[in-house]
Amino acid sequence: MSGQDELLRVVKALKARGFKLTPQRQEILRVLAEAEKPLNAREIEERLHRRFPGVGRGTVYRTLETLRSVGLVEETLFEGSRHFILSEKHRHHLICLRCGRVFSFPCNFNECFSQVLDSFPDFEVKSHVFAIYGYCGSCREALSGGERR
Repeated sequence: MSGQDELLRVVKALKARGFKLTPQRQEILRVLAEAEKPLNAREIEERLHRRFPGVGRGTVYRTLETLRSVGLVEETLFEGSRHFILSEKHRHHLICLRCGRVFSFPCNFNECFSQVLDSFPDFEVKSHVFAIYGYCGSCREALSGGERR
């Protein structure tokens, strides 16, 4: 799905949940839709400042939290800090430790979820994140003679 298609999908979902699409929210969504890897709040803020110089990090964090709470943005830990990516239909991610590229793949969540419910019937699941960290082919080649993190 192209960045523009992804942006339209998320904007439609946000409106369907009763949220207003402020110019700042739209720009944050655009930044995430165009990103090729998960971004942290500072990176989002830097890209956002090109069009909205007055928007602070607090606005970025509040917007990300709103988008995360309604399931439109996923949060993952990468290099010790919170990074964000647009949510897709249920997919999991491979994240390159060197370049940060994200490769998404479908996964049968229903099977896994059934096992969780069977094992922990009193646990109320609100969300989950699943990411596999390693090295993409390009980075693996570049690191073939060097030390990996």
